[in-house]
Amino acid sequence: MTTRRKKSGRPANPYKSQAFFGEAGWSNHYFQHLYGNDEHDLAAAPPHAPPGTPVETLIQGLLIQAGPTGRGSTALPLPRTVIEATLNVDHYTEPQAVTNALKRLCSRKERSPLLQVYLTQLPIVGQVKPSDIYSIGRLPYESELETLRELLEQRVRDFDPRVKGKCAEHYVWSLLRQSGRFGLHHKAECGEVRDASGKNKLDVLATEKTTGKQLGISVKNERQWFHSGSRSIKDAYAKALAHNARPMFVAPHITEDAKRRCDRDGIITFELRRQLLPAELTDERHTRVIVEKLRPILGPQRFEHIPKQFPRPAERSEDVRRDIEFIEGLKI
Repeated sequence: MTTRRKKSGRPANPYKSQAFFGEAGWSNHYFQHLYGNDEHDLAAAPPHAPPGTPVETLIQGLLIQAGPTGRGSTALPLPRTVIEATLNVDHYTEPQAVTNALKRLCSRKERSPLLQVYLTQLPIVGQVKPSDIYSIGRLPYESELETLRELLEQRVRDFDPRVKGKCAEHYVWSLLRQSGRFGLHHKAECGEVRDASGKNKLDVLATEKTTGKQLGISVKNERQWFHSGSRSIKDAYAKALAHNARPMFVAPHITEDAKRRCDRDGIITFELRRQLLPAELTDERHTRVIVEKLRPILGPQRFEHIPKQFPRPAERSEDVRRDIEFIEGLKI
């Protein structure tokens, strides 16, 4: 009788092939079982738990079912980015509610140790603050933390904030040009449009051809949500006024409270609803492939991969068509 030798070396990657992390509605398997919804009802309804479900319950459900089968056989630790993106996409929860719920979960002692939520802060090379990793029922294994660290550090390396920023600035500039309503500076000047004193850099300055009115546009392309008290919105307002232009703030995610305050203060908000990435990096790697590899740390966060040339009408996504309609309907 022969015995198999035990394989040595690094443990298998527990996050490998976790495609469900990037799928909208993946968290509903848990709530379908919990609340007894059948497949037909779930398919017919928007992907969310019953109204009034506490955010803490939603988070515990995500952590319980984040296993190799998606049914909690081995609950995997999740970065905050995955929790926040999943709750927003599947359950329409804004980030401040997620923050408050996570604080409550980590500070309280659960009756059942299987429901206890733990926070582990993971240092990441190239990132100022450590990443928050949440687990349920136990602390993360070292192999899990090592896998997450590698993915998080790859995100820092591959998605340079300057590259993402330029991608979004050029996209907004191209939208304005497509509309035909606006006079624009050269595309290469995006992000460097200064006032007469050489200060107050805007990302895009657009002049309406028929009225001469100007839009002073600040563009952000970051994952986090912008709130009513965000410094970036205040800066956008001040810089636009220095150019004697109407302020416009563009970002992937803006809270409803921030939109109301901006509307009151005369700032136009343009929510992209996804992050923009160049279709290819400078080394010709496709960002779509990189994003799919990074899904265990991104969750179902939405991206759009923008080609160098603005897409032709037949090639435009629903989001791009919506953005063009927004620009065409602008009232300055």
